[in-house]
Amino acid sequence: MQLVKSSLLSEQQSARSVITQHRRQRYFRVEADLSRFEQAILQETKRMQLNEFTRRRLTSDGDAPAAKLPLPNVLTCLAIVMMFNSPLHGQHHGGSPTMFTEVAAHYNIEIVWTAPKFPQKTHWGLIDGVSAGQPDLIRYETIFCQEFCLYPKLLVEKTNVRRIVLCQELKFAGGRRYAIPDFEHDTYYLDVGTIEQPNSYLRKVIHHDFFHIIDYRDDGLLYEDERWKALNAPDFKYGKGGASALGDLTTGDLTDKLPGFLTHYSTTGVEEDKAEIFAHLVVSSKFVAERTATDSILADKVDQIRSIARSFCSDMTDDFWSKAQSLPRDAD
Repeated sequence: MQLVKSSLLSEQQSARSVITQHRRQRYFRVEADLSRFEQAILQETKRMQLNEFTRRRLTSDGDAPAAKLPLPNVLTCLAIVMMFNSPLHGQHHGGSPTMFTEVAAHYNIEIVWTAPKFPQKTHWGLIDGVSAGQPDLIRYETIFCQEFCLYPKLLVEKTNVRRIVLCQELKFAGGRRYAIPDFEHDTYYLDVGTIEQPNSYLRKVIHHDFFHIIDYRDDGLLYEDERWKALNAPDFKYGKGGASALGDLTTGDLTDKLPGFLTHYSTTGVEEDKAEIFAHLVVSSKFVAERTATDSILADKVDQIRSIARSFCSDMTDDFWSKAQSLPRDAD
């Protein structure tokens, strides 16, 4: 009898243990789903806000303040809840970016994001890449549209850019790149990156290489600018070009250790110096302002970049720089 009781007690304890374990697993699954739900709500909120910001830039009310942007409505939230309860939760549902089409129409250009044709031969080397994954394209959509829509229509028109190709694993002459201006075919290639690349880097790259296009279309020269070189200290000489520093993972980091320059990459060539200043004036204006407050050479370069941009396109006014500064970017 004692043996039976002992056996029953053991079975009860085992059953309780199993039930407790199941409850804990269920609790942690619910916690995980709630966490994913909160993240989804935040992402959807952000996506809607940025898309609305972009649409305002594409329409006549582009100067409207961005403070009163919409939040996801109840139906959107319910849809997200249903997504978590679906047996397909965690799988890709085949959504596709839509803002690229609107941006292309606004600027009267072509934006290719599905099945881009590679490789592409150019006079300077072979451009290669692969189609971008759908999740990465959707993530990149707000980054690209938000940044590119800062540009006045006249600016894009004057650069002669007719096509933008979005892809991944972008390469030029076998070397890895995240942006390639193809002057020969009036095409601008951009690598959409993955979650491994910080958004801040992807944002900067858009403007850095777009300035190369401005710089080239300005006077047909890219690697020579005696007026710009004269702004540097008398004993300074640029390096061997941007390609020479691509293996240095810190070359593009902002620094206050190089008088007259924002990054080490700026020191590799006159073309990279100009492009770095233009790009960071757009995406890192606060840091640039802090540096120029105590660096007269850098301050002169900032003035020169603004002058180059304004001379190239009359719509590159103070209003452009103000909008770039006020853009609600990620804190990344």
